[in-house]
Amino acid sequence: MLADDRKTIISYPHPKDLRSASGELPLPTDLGEGWLLDNRGIGAGVAFLSMDQSDYAALDHAPTLVQLDSLIVDRDPLRELWECGPRSGYTDLVGELSSLARTNGFASRCKQLK
Repeated sequence: MLADDRKTIISYPHPKDLRSASGELPLPTDLGEGWLLDNRGIGAGVAFLSMDQSDYAALDHAPTLVQLDSLIVDRDPLRELWECGPRSGYTDLVGELSSLARTNGFASRCKQLK
């Protein structure tokens, strides 16, 4: 996670923290229309690295701040970010959010964070 200035790293996970209890990587779900449902818990301060989640999760140790900073390839990768409430508020999470994606309807149910 980057600070608001997008220059300073303020937090990042240990590689072993990326996997769920079942050992799977919580990869995003494609909602269509270019939208992805985050299954990890990212925020507006997310940055993209030169390695994917599986490569990062395979590291034995967390990188140092200097090492991690050198891996950042995009400090502002999100065009938009919406908070759509708790997953328990949906009968069919992916179906309902896919419908919002198809109709450009996120503003009707979600708060725009970016």
